[in-house]
Amino acid sequence: MMSTRCLSPALAWLGALALCMAAPSAPASLGGNAASIASDSTALGGTHTIERAAGWEVHVLRLPFGVVVREYLHGETVFAVAWSGRTLPNLRQLLGTYFEPYVESPRAHGAHHHRREVTTPDWVVQSVGHHGGFLGRAWLRNALPAGFDLETLRAW
Repeated sequence: MMSTRCLSPALAWLGALALCMAAPSAPASLGGNAASIASDSTALGGTHTIERAAGWEVHVLRLPFGVVVREYLHGETVFAVAWSGRTLPNLRQLLGTYFEPYVESPRAHGAHHHRREVTTPDWVVQSVGHHGGFLGRAWLRNALPAGFDLETLRAW
């Protein structure tokens, strides 16, 4: 018999995912443009600052409840997003058109219930979390700027 102690993190993860799935659709961030970042900032709440890097911008959204979202903009395309915090941000908002394929993708047999990675030829989403702590990142493979280091793609 499984203890409630083991079930609690799993239920928290499923509950957070269900909330994201139930959220209303909004303009996409991943693959979107600068206007989608402004839309995310308004829809998700919190503060918005911009950090400049070598050839791209990092838009940092500090959301309520200690959640940080970073949206990476090169030219007119949001080529990556990353998140961390005590709760899961609205992934439907952050992943946009990539959200449905992400949640509908089959899990690998024996996959850990706290970790999820979906890799396609065009995009990647990596997420890990449990009650009280969530981390993740997503990127468009063909939109990464020259010289961009995936090790810098994080919100933690």
